[in-house]
Amino acid sequence: MPLLQPPAPVTEPTPLERQVEQLLSAPRQIALQIIQIWEQKFDLMWSNRGPVTVAQRLAAIGPAGAELLERNTELVTFLLTQLSGEDQALIDRINAKLATIPAYTVAQNGTVTLD
Repeated sequence: MPLLQPPAPVTEPTPLERQVEQLLSAPRQIALQIIQIWEQKFDLMWSNRGPVTVAQRLAAIGPAGAELLERNTELVTFLLTQLSGEDQALIDRINAKLATIPAYTVAQNGTVTLD
C-alpha cells in the first residue's frame, strides 16, 4: 500500500463472523484451559509442597491412587492427541513434565508408593 494512500476502512465483524470465530477458536481455548488446570494439579501431585512430600500425599490418597494415575494417563493421552500437529511446544512442555514423575509401584490394592 502506498504511504500517501488512505488506509482501507476497518470494518467491524458481523455478529455471524464473531460467532463463527468463537466457535472455531473454542477447541483450542478449552484445551488450553484443561492443560492449565492439569499442570496445576500435576505440580500439586508430584512436587513437595511445604511440609508435605509426594510420598505422604500418595499414602494419604491410598487405594484410589491407581485409578487417579490411570485417569491422568487417559487425560494426557487425550490432550496430546488433540494437540498433535498443532502445537509442538506445548506437547514438549507436557512431555517434559511427565518425564519428571519419579518411579513408583502400584500395589494390587491400588496404593501407590515411590520406588
